[in-house]
Amino acid sequence: MKQKIKIWDSCAHLYECHNVTEHPDIVAFKGFEENLLDKILLHLTKEQNRPISLIDIGCGTGRLHLRYGQRIHIPELRNVFGIDISKKMLDLAIEKIKKAGINKIATPALSFKQGSAFDFEAEPINSIQVAVNLNNTIGTMQGQKGAVKLFQTLNRFVENTKGIAIISCYMKKYIETYALPQYESSLYICGQPIWLKPDTYSTNKYKQLSTQYKKSYSNDPFLKVDVYDIQGSLIKKNHVLKRDPVLVKQTIESGVIHTFSNYKSHWYNFQMIDNLIKIFWESKSYHVQTKELDPQNAEQGQLAILDYGNNLQNFFETLSN
Repeated sequence: MKQKIKIWDSCAHLYECHNVTEHPDIVAFKGFEENLLDKILLHLTKEQNRPISLIDIGCGTGRLHLRYGQRIHIPELRNVFGIDISKKMLDLAIEKIKKAGINKIATPALSFKQGSAFDFEAEPINSIQVAVNLNNTIGTMQGQKGAVKLFQTLNRFVENTKGIAIISCYMKKYIETYALPQYESSLYICGQPIWLKPDTYSTNKYKQLSTQYKKSYSNDPFLKVDVYDIQGSLIKKNHVLKRDPVLVKQTIESGVIHTFSNYKSHWYNFQMIDNLIKIFWESKSYHVQTKELDPQNAEQGQLAILDYGNNLQNFFETLSN
């Protein structure tokens, strides 16, 4: 856990500047998630005569706080609460909210807590809870044991209010076409992927910034990076990294992204998530490949949705029409 916090604290600013706001595949998938969540919240507003509280587990720099605090109005949404292990991420989120001019008495109320969602006890409230874990955050939560804990935690969060839990994550079969180019383009965040050689500048003494984004389905084995020291001074321009075919194959078969910074991200297969739904979510639930909803922007993902109050009856049928 300490290593994970260190990784995300150290890369928080770069994550916000480059990964969140610029990488086209990440922007597209997050846009899909946000648009779908808008529709679910509006559906709840129409179907339920109750206020709504949104919990964002692994909230990062607060994209949902800004979205619903400033850009998108959901009539019954009263609170947006975010949990993240990284203090630096949350500091950036709070700074963004201040810059956006969102005041403390705004509706919905915006709040954050640093820590693990696994240790958090949701307070009894009258509103319907919607708890979300988006953008493959489940993949960075202590492996399969963490995935189990997340399913259990989300069940606990929404059970009493007959609410909704949503996990949005990537699928293992898209490691080669999406994960490889995405993590190569973003190696300044989580470190140099182990399948790229040489490892001359792979330690935490350096930051490597790719000179271009590799989009999905890129099979280019080479990557040019500019190398900086920890003070930000340029060490080398256009340093060339190359994919090691053996390590690429091992990564694809394992479904685990691993970098020299000891960062790991699991891309779970559809069957594993399906099994977790059946074991830990006994109430009404859905398991959807996101390409069925948006093949252009969300080919690589899957949704696990727990619907304790049967709030989404006929929702997906209506969505596809």
